[in-house]
Amino acid sequence: MRRQAALKMEYRGEHEAKTRLVTIIPTRLYRDSVDSALRDNNAIELAASYSDWQTAVTVLDSLRPDILVTDIPTSDSLLLLEHLQAKDCRPRVLCLSAPTNLDEILALTAAGVSGFASANGRFDDLIFSIDSVANGKFACDGTVATALAQHVARDASLDTASTPITLTAREQQVVRCIALGHANKTIAHQLCISVSTVKHHVHNSLEKLGARNRTEAAVIARNLGFAD
Repeated sequence: MRRQAALKMEYRGEHEAKTRLVTIIPTRLYRDSVDSALRDNNAIELAASYSDWQTAVTVLDSLRPDILVTDIPTSDSLLLLEHLQAKDCRPRVLCLSAPTNLDEILALTAAGVSGFASANGRFDDLIFSIDSVANGKFACDGTVATALAQHVARDASLDTASTPITLTAREQQVVRCIALGHANKTIAHQLCISVSTVKHHVHNSLEKLGARNRTEAAVIARNLGFAD
């Protein structure tokens, strides 16, 4: 499946829009290797490459990338995500590797990271992650997905049996879209409502489900049957 996604991106027609990327990778050798491989993909436009996020954020409004592909420490990633909230251009952020610490994974997810590629994976895996993020889905490998699911399941099992959760029909529709990895704009388009209305339903749904972020909400909703 990942190989097929990579080939689909690579041989995308010239009339189709390319996914515009900026890489932020401190290690020169690693950065050059990733950049070279990305430039060889016909569906990707590498707008720029930087060794630090502080420089990158100063030019985002002019470059207007779709995705930032980063390989920086968790503390820097959290600062980057915070800075993006104040920018006119707010690209999605794909981390090249996930922290080994679950708390750091949860912190990044809550801050708005769009996914984690596998540092030990093949280049096809990276292309698959980029394609997923570009389509509004949360990208992660099996290790991260399992850790998040187990964490959410433990939290959800504490009191869901004794406290019934009720979502409105519209909230259930929104939660199903979240479980599919859709971004707010995509949900708004599918449900024919405004983005601000989607945000309102997302906020209420997360609060009712006891979720700290969209990923937790998706797992809890599946466990409770709201995302079937």
